[in-house]
Amino acid sequence: MAEKITQEVAEAYFLSQGCELRDTYKNSKTKMQYICVCGTPDEKDFTHFKRGQRCENCAKKKIRDAKRLDPKEVEEYFREQNCIMLSPFIDVHTPIEYVCSCGNTDIKDFTHFKRGQRCKECAKLKKRRARQNNPQEVVAYFESQGCVLLDEYESYHKRMAYICVCEKEDMISYSNFKQGKRCKSCGDKKKADHFRLNPEYVKAFFQEQGCKLLSPYVNSKSILWFKCSCGRIHTTRWKHFKIIKQCKECSWEQIANDRRFDIEYVSSIFEAEDCLLLSTHYEGAHEPLDYQCSCGNKSVISLANFEAGKRCGCQVRRGEDHPGWTGLTTLKNFLRTSVKKWRQESREVANYTCAITGERGGRIQVHHLYPFHRMVVDIVEKLGIEIHETIGKYTLEELLSIEVAFLEYHNSFGLGVCLTKEVHDEFHDKYGRIDFTPEQFYEFYQERTGNPFFHQKLKVI
Repeated sequence: MAEKITQEVAEAYFLSQGCELRDTYKNSKTKMQYICVCGTPDEKDFTHFKRGQRCENCAKKKIRDAKRLDPKEVEEYFREQNCIMLSPFIDVHTPIEYVCSCGNTDIKDFTHFKRGQRCKECAKLKKRRARQNNPQEVVAYFESQGCVLLDEYESYHKRMAYICVCEKEDMISYSNFKQGKRCKSCGDKKKADHFRLNPEYVKAFFQEQGCKLLSPYVNSKSILWFKCSCGRIHTTRWKHFKIIKQCKECSWEQIANDRRFDIEYVSSIFEAEDCLLLSTHYEGAHEPLDYQCSCGNKSVISLANFEAGKRCGCQVRRGEDHPGWTGLTTLKNFLRTSVKKWRQESREVANYTCAITGERGGRIQVHHLYPFHRMVVDIVEKLGIEIHETIGKYTLEELLSIEVAFLEYHNSFGLGVCLTKEVHDEFHDKYGRIDFTPEQFYEFYQERTGNPFFHQKLKVI
């Protein structure tokens, strides 16, 4: 039977590996904080720790040790390439001074040396050999392309005079000539031929739209005269006509007809909402229309606003008529200004760092563990003060007594928790904004961080 792991057994095993356990052992799958043998703080569960997994620094060192080459093998490889090492091998990315096979002294790391890179002189010689061509072959290649070489061939990239296939004299290197490049005139003609459409295709396209092309097609930017299907004669360019496929007047009329409603359809929209349209002419979605609201009032509104749900104002409920009215809104806004010092100290103590994500700075907000709304309700009930709709209806003595009692009660709960705006909104979306509890925040903290412990500073201002 396997030995049961206890706190003492876990601590002893960590010590045997040169590490120090800094957390409480719960089970083999729960991560624990510890100090690695290299001195780096880390977090691992007992199962992975027993498999030999350690901190990131130790893992990188293990990989480097596995990939490290034997210096004798490296030295032997240099000798096989007829080179002599002058400095010791440290790792594949550390430069090594060596004597090249050509006799020159150079510096290269082993990675580039194995790829075949050598000193500058060897590299130049390698390029020259790769690009070395027989002059007779170069002349023959020019002739095979219908061109005549006028200068003597010297090197791959040196420009030479030649007569192009279009019988114009120009300068070009053999490297560019082999890539298919020619004189400027041939290049411009090649581009034009690539992009130019067949005039018969353009003429047929006009006919398909019920139009007639009156002038010859040259290119996509040239002016074309045509007779539209509506009978009007207009000018256009091919790049424009292939999009609108008609004259400008026809295009504008089509857009207007597609978007415009008739007065009967607009009237049916109002009737569907138990309203009566009084206007007899409709111009557009943003033009004012006279109508009679479902409440009986006559008013003016545009169709866009009407479809957006706006009315004459009969549906707006304010003050005590509003279903969400509690009477505390103005009082809460007044009391929020008195806790600015509490917010600032909460941010300073937390070093402007989010307790969940560890993000520092930015949009850091302060979260109440005990709801701010509940604090205001508790104080109002305790003092027995009548609730008013506006702050101006309270007397100065009432406001002072409320503020003093509220600050004493508010600060007794300690400092707030710093969170980013995104995390703060995520918590309230899940638990609400009025009736949440500190226990719900501890639960949220454990779910997001995986840390079962949350330590909140309870310093009273």
